[in-house]
Amino acid sequence: MTYDHDIAVIGGGPAGSLAARTLARKGLSTLLIERAAMPRRKVCGGALSEHAMGYLDFPVPDSLIDWQCHGARVHYNNRTLTARLPERIAVLTTRSRFDHFLVTKAEEAGAETVHDEVKSIEQTESGVTIGLKSGRNVTARRCIIAAGANSRFIKAVRRRDTADEEGICIEAEVPVMTPDPFADLEGLIDIYFGGAAYGYGWVFHHGDYYSIGVGGVRSKFADPMRAMRGFCAEIGLTGWEESARAHPIPRGGIDRTISAGNLFLAGDSAGFVDPFYGEGLAYAIRSGQLAAEAAALSLDPAADAHTHYRESTEAEFAENLKYSLIFSKLMYSMPKLFLTTMTASESALRQYLYVPLNALSYREYLFWLLPRAPFIAAKALLSR
Repeated sequence: MTYDHDIAVIGGGPAGSLAARTLARKGLSTLLIERAAMPRRKVCGGALSEHAMGYLDFPVPDSLIDWQCHGARVHYNNRTLTARLPERIAVLTTRSRFDHFLVTKAEEAGAETVHDEVKSIEQTESGVTIGLKSGRNVTARRCIIAAGANSRFIKAVRRRDTADEEGICIEAEVPVMTPDPFADLEGLIDIYFGGAAYGYGWVFHHGDYYSIGVGGVRSKFADPMRAMRGFCAEIGLTGWEESARAHPIPRGGIDRTISAGNLFLAGDSAGFVDPFYGEGLAYAIRSGQLAAEAAALSLDPAADAHTHYRESTEAEFAENLKYSLIFSKLMYSMPKLFLTTMTASESALRQYLYVPLNALSYREYLFWLLPRAPFIAAKALLSR
């Protein structure tokens, strides 16, 4: 059979764009299908970690950097603590502009982009046929699905996540107020524990607007909108309702099927998200690249591309995501112990900041924290 393209990639977010760029640089005929014309709104705080940027083979332009982050301010149970590192741990970027930039990098490498909605995917013995809303049918030898956690096409590879395996967040973009109540956040992100079950609220300062939101595990987060209202009232922000959007987020660290037949999942579609603090960009970028490597390998009939993809993702980040899940369960099942520790000990918070910097694994941080947490929390509680 003659195919229109070697590989089609569904979804123009970081996972899809980096997959398309990787494939095009290999000389493969690559089609990137994105439903909405760029730039388009994306529900995300926009924290791009040094970990994530380390996977890119090009620099992020200064024009896309809204805020430099060297630390965090955290709140829990009337406690507030700030910790900074000498190193930059992340930047804040506006996802609509950042995602558009990544699509241009895929096109620069030779990928073709089409803005259309995928209505169907049918697998054949040696390829896929993708039906588009415009009425066009596209054929490809392989397909990478990077269309987010709520894509209905995920079910062709794996089952839908349960309420315990998935989070939900509500995010809004609010213009900076005058006077600016968060002007003292220079170099920081603002995290609020306690208002969202198995999650937190946040304020990310982007210079001319705030990204604010709440997120938690779906099974324990019965009324996210109510939590959002309470959080915005707590921090004194109004005018968020019109821009508020909700979106599911998978909890990483759970064993999922990530490829089958001629299909490969990447990013949120594959479930690669930090289950504690919600970092998805690093895993989206890297899993997109690895999915592209596996999809390209699968064009060789003798290759076991599915095993290659699973083993490569496991080698890159499976252990860290599993320990992040353990850490998340410990933090939220015993908040008086662990969240008190994180908001009472600057050394505990500063040490954690090396995790998104990718200088410390969750396993290493847990082994550092566990013997210290009871003493830190007990001292903090007794001092009250």
